[in-house]
Amino acid sequence: MPSQGAKLSVSGRWVTDMDRGMPKPHAPWNEIHPAFAIHS
Repeated sequence: MPSQGAKLSVSGRWVTDMDRGMPKPHAPWNEIHPAFAIHS
């Protein structure tokens, strides 16, 4: 496990999660999903 505050490099697909309206609407956000490699 990396220590708290450590810098990480994450590789994966960059996607935008869109509002599905449940349980309450939200603005879209970007995420890496799925992450397939994490390096410290």
